[in-house]
Amino acid sequence: MAEGQSRELSRAAKVGIGLIIVATLGGSYALMGGRGDTTAAPGGTTAGSASAPATDPPSSATEADTKGVTFSDQSEAAGFTTPHSLQDLFGVQAQTSGAAAADVFGTGRSDLYVTRVGAANSLYRNNGDGTFTDVAGDVGLEGPEPAKGSSAAAFADVNADGCPDLFVSGAQRGRSALYVNDCTGGFADETEARGLGLYSGQVYSAVLRQDHGVTFADYDNNGTLDLLVLQWDPSFDDERSDGEGEPCLPADNRQPSEDENRSRLWSNDGAGNFTDVTERMGLRLDALAGFTGQFSDVDGDTWPDLLIAGDFCTSRLYRNDEGTGFTDVTNASGVGGEENGMGSVVSDVNGDGAPDWFVTSIGHPNPDEDCAGLTWNGCSGNHLYLNDGSGGFSNAADELGVQQGWWGWGAAIEDFSGDGQREIVQANGFIDPETRQQKYFTPEQIAVYEQFTE
Repeated sequence: MAEGQSRELSRAAKVGIGLIIVATLGGSYALMGGRGDTTAAPGGTTAGSASAPATDPPSSATEADTKGVTFSDQSEAAGFTTPHSLQDLFGVQAQTSGAAAADVFGTGRSDLYVTRVGAANSLYRNNGDGTFTDVAGDVGLEGPEPAKGSSAAAFADVNADGCPDLFVSGAQRGRSALYVNDCTGGFADETEARGLGLYSGQVYSAVLRQDHGVTFADYDNNGTLDLLVLQWDPSFDDERSDGEGEPCLPADNRQPSEDENRSRLWSNDGAGNFTDVTERMGLRLDALAGFTGQFSDVDGDTWPDLLIAGDFCTSRLYRNDEGTGFTDVTNASGVGGEENGMGSVVSDVNGDGAPDWFVTSIGHPNPDEDCAGLTWNGCSGNHLYLNDGSGGFSNAADELGVQQGWWGWGAAIEDFSGDGQREIVQANGFIDPETRQQKYFTPEQIAVYEQFTE
């Protein structure tokens, strides 16, 4: 068995989460309360279970723990009744889900696009009364290959006409596509015409690889929205894995496989036409198992740097050299040690004005047990990298009580309680043929963790 194939099988329990507020394919949420004071007692207080995939729900949190935050499932009442997939999805096939929100129809309300596997995607038009209607078939947004499915999605006005366009990434070796909005309620697939023909074809590889990350940002500060696409690709050659389950080092060496990797940075000419600038900008993306990419000025020089949460020790931080190129500063910056980076949020969690970086990963529910066999390269859990203001980071996840999120996926940082302090919500879980019958937690069974203290 090829090394890449063995990695794929070793991770067969993973299930992907796209936008966690919309859906989880298995497992539970962990809601972590933020107080904004990083002088908290180490570990904070835990009022729930960190072992999300268990069959028993986490212990009940008190109202003081949750700060009065409650959630109720309104999906059916709102019109979200179509399942994510009609297929049984296991392993890497179950790593795909995505959602994106934008005011597509100019009503002043946010509409919602949801991707699926083995079925057509949905564009839910916001009716303004708390309900939504699926109009994807009417506007041409059912997806490039519904039989295979789609993964990530992102809206952006790529041609500066005032109307949001949409990029949808492919699942299960399927195509990705750029849909351009005609500003009259219709979309057209202009992938090839806009210079993105790389994504018009299927992925040919012995290992199942999928385009998981889609990000629009103005990396060169010229006023246009450029495009980053990340392909989750486990087929690279690992130069140091010893097979003993030992944690890998940050920015570990990787060599790309013979199969073409579709991770690219695309420059927008302002009219919505794209040019591949990956190599010219010094980005080595072909040996990454990328999940989530984000741009943020982490060192205060006004240029957006690139942060990538990557699986198999491939998370990266690239410094933006004033729009002329990127330099890999992963090791020097103190990031990239979370082994299995999946979800990613860049946010100033401690209120010091500098963007911090929360990366979800795999953590073991029982600290007294070895994680060997669960993942080949370690399971030290989530990492919360605090920024010193100049682009240097230190991991404070354990100290602040957010390290053990079990098998982590998507995350968000918002003020869910409305008290001016932000919380972290994280989706987690895994599924394979042996665990598919496990009990999934309901919204009333949210595991709650206190991140900071007053």
